Amino acid sequence: MLRALTLRHTRGGAKVARQFASLPPSLDTSESSPKSTIPYNRWATVPPSMIVEMSIGSIYCWTMWNLPITQSIGIITAAPLDFSVSEVIPVFSLAAGSLGIATGFLGKWVEKSGPRKAGTIGAAAWCASLCTAALGVELHSLPLIYTGYGLFGGISWGILYMSPVSSVMKHFPDKRGLATGLTLSAFGLGAAIAPPIIEGATQFFFEAPTYLGDYEVLKASIETLADGSMQYTPDSSSSSLDVVVATPAEAARYGPDVLGGVYEVSE
Repeated sequence: MLRALTLRHTRGGAKVARQFASLPPSLDTSESSPKSTIPYNRWATVPPSMIVEMSIGSIYCWTMWNLPITQSIGIITAAPLDFSVSEVIPVFSLAAGSLGIATGFLGKWVEKSGPRKAGTIGAAAWCASLCTAALGVELHSLPLIYTGYGLFGGISWGILYMSPVSSVMKHFPDKRGLATGLTLSAFGLGAAIAPPIIEGATQFFFEAPTYLGDYEVLKASIETLADGSMQYTPDSSSSSLDVVVATPAEAARYGPDVLGGVYEVSE
């Protein structure tokens, strides 16, 4: 109450005083709390809020996953049974649509639950979405990928986008624009930081399939089937192997030690 009365005597303080007076006790912006010896500093709430926004900002990097997902069987190059680019691009559109639905239906819940509860549930949902999408790639299931990254990812996007903004706006009723702008700047920063991390992790965990040899040398033993897949038969006494043929340019994306040629497809 003392802080509210003081603000009434400042320029524009009447409006700010009403905003401060309406805050719950847990968000009292006095410099110290009688129940705690730790001084209150509302600016300390901004970095955690920025970290949350930064983590969910990586959702914009979906295009970096297009190539690995569309080559999840062929690995080096796309196999006939791999997903096409047109099949996986709409995943992000579904995520954006789920974001809108989540913000519309869960906004009041986020406001009521507070940033800690909403942030924890949002983070769990984001982790679940990535794991579900990864399982979809492993099982070669497009519906799982859409459900994971598209549906769960969009819902967690909405929750993690709203909870930090709602928090800082309560702590900064007199500087809502500044606090919100600082927090949301981390959302775009996350989209800038994530690509090198994704690229580094992809290169680190990449494992090339079995290299069988140069295509020009082996092409006499390679048969192209009606569905576009290729089979390589080393000799008449051996069983056929499903293979893909990678160009030097395609192989070069994975490092100088990866050669263009014939690679075995391991399903």
